[in-house]
Amino acid sequence: MAKTNLALQTLRQSLHLSSSQLNQYLLCSKKYEYSYVKGLKPTHISINLLFGTAIHTVLEAFYLYYQQHQEPLSLEALNQKFMDYLATEVVTSKIPIKYTKDLCDLGAVEEMGTKMLKSVTENIDLTDYTIEGVELPLSAPLYDEAGCETGFDLVGVVDLLLRDKASGHYIAVDHKTSRNSYSQSVCDDSHQMSLYAYLLQENGYLKDGELFHGRFDVLRKLKTPKFEQAELTRTSDQITKFTELACSVLDAVDKQVYIPTYSWACSDCSYCKLCRG
Repeated sequence: MAKTNLALQTLRQSLHLSSSQLNQYLLCSKKYEYSYVKGLKPTHISINLLFGTAIHTVLEAFYLYYQQHQEPLSLEALNQKFMDYLATEVVTSKIPIKYTKDLCDLGAVEEMGTKMLKSVTENIDLTDYTIEGVELPLSAPLYDEAGCETGFDLVGVVDLLLRDKASGHYIAVDHKTSRNSYSQSVCDDSHQMSLYAYLLQENGYLKDGELFHGRFDVLRKLKTPKFEQAELTRTSDQITKFTELACSVLDAVDKQVYIPTYSWACSDCSYCKLCRG
C-alpha cells in the first residue's frame, strides 16, 4: 500500500493529465477551471463520492489479500473496513457532506455498502485469472500528431489488472458504483478505458497492434444490489484517437477556454452557487 502511494505521489509531481481531469473538462470546463486551475474550495462533498471511494478502498484490500493468500477476505472483514473508512472520512471531513434521498444518513450508507459487498463476495470468480496488479499506477508521455512530446504525461491508476490464464492477455478492470447498468455505448465512449489502453500499450503490457481488453465491474445501487460486468476492447486506431482528444483538451486549457455547461450535473455540483450565482 505504501509503495503504491509513493508511486502515486511521484506521478502527480509531473505535468500530467488524468482521466478524471479529462472527463471533468469535457463535462464542464468551468468546473475544471474552479477545481484544477484556481483550486477553489468546494461548497460540499457528495455522499456518492465518499461512498464510491469507500467501496474502492475495500475492493483494493479484497484483491490484495487474494493476491497474497489465494483466498478471499471474509465478508465480515470487508464490512468492517468499509464502515471504519466511512466513519473516519465523515468525522474528519472539513467540507459539508451532501446526502441524497437514497443515502440519507450514515446508517443508510452503511446498509447499502454491506449489501453491495455481499454481492461482490457472491459473484467474483478469479479461477481463470491471475492478479497482476492492484491499484496499479502508470504513466506515459503524451505525443502530439507530429510525434513530438507535449511535455505532459498521461497518468492513471488501474483498479485491477488481471491476466487470462487461457489466452494470456491482460484485462484492465475498473470498479464502478452506479444506479444504472453500463451499456455498450457507455463502454465504447469511456475515456478512462482508452487511457488505460494507452498506458498499458506504452508500458509494454500490449504488443504492437494487440487488442486491449477492459472490463467494468459495476455494483448497482439498488434496493437489492446487483453485480454486473461489462466488457470492452480498444484497437490501436481508437487509442490514437484518444491521444488526439487529450491533446485537444490540453490546447484548450492552454488557451484558457472555460465555458460553463448547464446540465443534469449541476444539481450535485460543488461549485454551482459560484457558477450560477
